[in-house]
Amino acid sequence: MNAERSEVDTSQKPNGPASRHANNGDGTKPDDFVHRARAAADGLAGRFDEWIKRNPYATIGVACAIGAGVGVVLSSRILRAAFTASATAAAIELTRAFIRRRSSS
Repeated sequence: MNAERSEVDTSQKPNGPASRHANNGDGTKPDDFVHRARAAADGLAGRFDEWIKRNPYATIGVACAIGAGVGVVLSSRILRAAFTASATAAAIELTRAFIRRRSSS
């Protein structure tokens, strides 16, 4: 017996987590992600300010740890080269996705 769900399987909910669209996509649109990310970012600043006021010493500790990590990465030629290469690759992929999205609409 085949364990995969067939198109006539009625035990799956049509809008459930295992449902698929005709083009085998997950049904999310890029704009949905952008809207959710913006909504999360809007509330982040207020929560961050409250956390800083409640935990000033922890904030200083986190800032020192981040600074030390950035210092280690930027002081090493190998890590700096790896960081630059990965940032460049990410920028290229984001640019390509932006161009594809603009050309398709």
